[in-house]
Amino acid sequence: MFRFLFTVLFATALFSFCGCDEVGPNINLHGNGGDDTSGGNVDTNQKKMVLIEDFTATNCPNCPKARDIIDNLLSQYGDRMEVVEVHQGILSVPLEQGDPQLKTADGEALASYLGPPAYWPIGAINRVNWEVSPGTFSVLVDRSLWSTYVVQQLDSPLAVKLGLDFSFDDMSRKLSGSVTVNFLKTVSAPLNITVLITESGIEAAQLNGADVISGYIHHDVLRDIITNFSGDPVTGSKAAGSNWQYSISPYDIPQEWNADSCRIIAFVSQSAGSYEVLQALGTPLKN
Repeated sequence: MFRFLFTVLFATALFSFCGCDEVGPNINLHGNGGDDTSGGNVDTNQKKMVLIEDFTATNCPNCPKARDIIDNLLSQYGDRMEVVEVHQGILSVPLEQGDPQLKTADGEALASYLGPPAYWPIGAINRVNWEVSPGTFSVLVDRSLWSTYVVQQLDSPLAVKLGLDFSFDDMSRKLSGSVTVNFLKTVSAPLNITVLITESGIEAAQLNGADVISGYIHHDVLRDIITNFSGDPVTGSKAAGSNWQYSISPYDIPQEWNADSCRIIAFVSQSAGSYEVLQALGTPLKN
């Protein structure tokens, strides 16, 4: 690990000196803001969800092991979890000719916002600032800690519930809709809402140890963050019993994305002093 970390840090310095061309999403429309509302389609039986943001890369030898941990967690708690694989950094490069570029400008911005990552793979569990060792806190934590922290978050109190109401037109490939935030408790901290899109089933070569796996299938890959990468402000009342609705502008799904394999994920998080996620919820792009 130390040899790998040294290699990454050296490459980072070289990369910063030489520069590179970032490949970002072709569209990134912000939402239309929000309004207080009477309710919406919020499931009254909704339970606390856990958001895992895995910062990963195709040229990362240990990243498939991190995905194995996620798959194991999904097999146990799949109905209580949302996953975002954030491809970013100097190791996130296509390994074979014709492979898609999985790195995005939003992913790079998100990595800086929450980190930056000291190495790959590394991840955020509900963006809690975890005490990883006595007196040392970090939002991005080693994969060896993910399972423990996921279980802890499943048992944490639920302050808000979310309702998703999205529609996708196959012909125009336009997505529209809204997220309803239902406050179970009064929240005094400033909050942001984030809406993003992931895609599964993407084939691209992946380093695994010393071997390159051709045709590796990547799941839950971050394609774009529709809101600002850090989220957009929750502007309505945050008092217990209140509801606030956030709508997005019609959003064009690029032709190269497989709409059948895309997922919309929304979450509400603190935006000052802490980035902790209060609740997350996802739904397939095509229901």
